[in-house]
Amino acid sequence: MNKLLGICLFSLASAWVMAQENNAEQAFLRGDFAQAITYWQAAEAEPEIHLRMVDAYQHLGHYQAGQALLENLEPTISERSLTVQAEFWYAWSRLYMAQGEDYHEQADAVLIQAFAAAQQVNSGNLTARLLNHQATLQQLAFLFTDAEHTYQQALRILTAKNTPADTLVRAKIHLNRWRNAQAQRVSVNTLWQQAQQAWLSLPPSHAQVMALLQLAEADSITDTASRDNLFQTAWDSAAKLKNSALQAYVTGLWGGFQQNQGHSDAALKLTRQAVFFAQQQPHSARLYRWYHQLARLLHQRGAETAALTAYRKAVKHLRSRWHQEAYQGYRILLSRFPEQIVPLYMGFVELLLQQAEKEQGEKQQQLLHEAVAVVEQFKRLELEDYLQTPCKTSDARACPLLKIAAPEGTAILYPLIFEKYLVLLLKIGDKLHVIKQATGAEVLRQEVAVLSSLLRSAQHQMPLRKTTATQYATFNCAALSRSPELSVANPFQNIGAVIKQSQRLHQWLIRPLQGILSQNDIGHLLIVPDGILRTLPFSALHDGNSYLIQRYAVSISPGLCLTPIAKPTGVPALLLGGLSQSVAGMPALQCVPHELDAVRDLYTAQDTGLLLNERFTKPNLSRHWQEQPYNILHLASHGQFSGQIEDTFILTYDGKLNLNDLAQLVHQKTQRNQPVDLLTLSACETAAGNDRAALGLAGVAVKAGARHALASLWRIDDRITPKLLIEFYQQLQNPTVNKAQALQQAQRALLENPEYKAFQHPYYWAAFLLIGGYDD
Repeated sequence: MNKLLGICLFSLASAWVMAQENNAEQAFLRGDFAQAITYWQAAEAEPEIHLRMVDAYQHLGHYQAGQALLENLEPTISERSLTVQAEFWYAWSRLYMAQGEDYHEQADAVLIQAFAAAQQVNSGNLTARLLNHQATLQQLAFLFTDAEHTYQQALRILTAKNTPADTLVRAKIHLNRWRNAQAQRVSVNTLWQQAQQAWLSLPPSHAQVMALLQLAEADSITDTASRDNLFQTAWDSAAKLKNSALQAYVTGLWGGFQQNQGHSDAALKLTRQAVFFAQQQPHSARLYRWYHQLARLLHQRGAETAALTAYRKAVKHLRSRWHQEAYQGYRILLSRFPEQIVPLYMGFVELLLQQAEKEQGEKQQQLLHEAVAVVEQFKRLELEDYLQTPCKTSDARACPLLKIAAPEGTAILYPLIFEKYLVLLLKIGDKLHVIKQATGAEVLRQEVAVLSSLLRSAQHQMPLRKTTATQYATFNCAALSRSPELSVANPFQNIGAVIKQSQRLHQWLIRPLQGILSQNDIGHLLIVPDGILRTLPFSALHDGNSYLIQRYAVSISPGLCLTPIAKPTGVPALLLGGLSQSVAGMPALQCVPHELDAVRDLYTAQDTGLLLNERFTKPNLSRHWQEQPYNILHLASHGQFSGQIEDTFILTYDGKLNLNDLAQLVHQKTQRNQPVDLLTLSACETAAGNDRAALGLAGVAVKAGARHALASLWRIDDRITPKLLIEFYQQLQNPTVNKAQALQQAQRALLENPEYKAFQHPYYWAAFLLIGGYDD
């Protein structure tokens, strides 16, 4: 009796597990990946189930959860069947590929292990899937010919094996072959027809709908009837699957296509449907896209008030779902930020400004302040996209600096670049002024690039570059102005070209504001730059008589709401570190010891620490930083700010200090309510003409949690850098001088003091930027 009862209970349990697995597969098929995971978690934890869960996590963009499952399986995977082993390494490879090009090498490596196991399994379907994946990796590596050969090999195996369950695999291969041909910009009509026929023949599924949409969106296809058929079939399949998120995606993309074709009524109807279906999935990250599309359509029809409402809903939803959107799916392939986020925010700001032009008084100010708040939200997301991590500072909804008047004598400038014009938003007190300039994005980019090139190339014409190796080795860093090699008759061969170019930019960016600035007795310009303007040394702009720095203290902010508010309560306490020796193939920085000693001597009454050369290691830096109440960190070492966060670093004696290392270092203080007031990076350089690299420059202060950072756009000769930095710290000894004013005086010292007449070229003094917010 007990035995029979046991058999019955086992049978019931097995049936329940099978039901859970079946429910999971059905949920996966219709694209409800979160529900599929829930069903699989309730079933028995077999390796095959875990691998299916990894697939679902990958579709959701939850890479860490998928990786954790694979790591748990790996210790015992060799005990499993060869088929499970092959599927395991295949899952690892797909997960690596989904995380972007930085992981493609690992994807290739584990795929080799998958092939090794699969060779011992007589499965044409498995081998074809591995080959299809391999070809996709080749395509991502721009090996288009190799990819086509691999796709063809996969198709031949399926034909030879006559595998009954190969229909979906064949369809995927045909789709990928077409995408590969598209990437090569070759004729794709035949491949498109093959892929279309393959996917149209399949039953409804999430994979089928997504594939049909890819085919329907192809710019190179002119067959309107076939395209409409693909959209309609995708819609019918999504409806049969009863997946509202998928229905929203289909109608949204279809509406976008109709908009591009000039069919406004059809586009508006489909887009409203997309919004409706997306609202059925409150956790969907894509709802903002359809609100954005709706806003553009309404704006085109002249319904500005309704368009603004749609824009507000779009940014509100995106703000709440940004971190889900930012790391969902094939991030490296979709390029969501430049293609979707930038147009949303800039379109919203542009419409707000257009509406403000039509208003006066309080109503106009409300629209302009809303535009500034939207810009601040965008600046936050832009920096998070670069840093690939959330910013821990306040956002524009709770940003105190947006709700209070600018300090007396300070003006905040938001230069906003649009395709055909430039807008200057200037905040003085609690009032915003707006000026529109007929200078478009491309012209501005070219002109900034010219000035940047002139300034950076000046280093090859400066007197210090004319020293011999013997003179360099015996150079007296402390007696710079009296060095014999400075007696050059005409040290500034390109100064005329520099001034002429800087005047052009001054005419667009500053001259329209001069009347307002003078009337309000402004002495400090705090600039929140946009795009290529992040690479512009504003202090070097010239009005025909003088440089901007001779009239205003200038500082840069990545966004007011990104700046820490808390101030240090104690006296200034410095930790200084640096390299004078050649490390990692980088040239020696001869004057670093003089720079660090001179700065330390200015703070003899306070706590100071000095880590030079062999002592300047990451562990040593961390230990000293924790042990003392330092609130200023000064690092004199080679460093670079790149368009990619992983290539942004500061060189130490034992390696590289990246942004994450720096953030962790500074965070140790902020956790103990010890705000970091200043981070100075001497001898660093920002990639020329790369506005994303300049994001790295701004990101240093934000990521590290420092109130201010002093860093450079380009690395000037290390024998003049100490003069500017020592003068900066000397000015800070006066409690009535803030950091922007201190930098202004240091730059003017090189520019105006006859003792340093050989260093008046802006190459020597304009590179340094003070990054941060107010400093009262």
